Amino acid sequence: MTPKIERTITEITKIKDKIMELQTRLKALGQKKIFLENEEIVALCRKENLSEDDLAAYIMSRRGAVVYSQSAQMAPSPDPAVTDCENKEGSGNEE
Repeated sequence: MTPKIERTITEITKIKDKIMELQTRLKALGQKKIFLENEEIVALCRKENLSEDDLAAYIMSRRGAVVYSQSAQMAPSPDPAVTDCENKEGSGNEE
């Protein structure tokens, strides 16, 4: 092989090694972030004297709020004026 090709192969190897090293570091930092977030949540719960059941109920209520807001964005609520008109028309025609 020519020296240019060998240098290029060497550079590729070095870059791949560096990428693997950085991916390992990124994974470790991600795990550390989650640990610190969980530690903060535990400290807040202890400060507020929340039981496990209280925390579970709070989390479930927040999940419901998130689902509600996402569905509200997907399907806009009906216009009250149109709904009122439809109800008045429907009740007059039923007789």
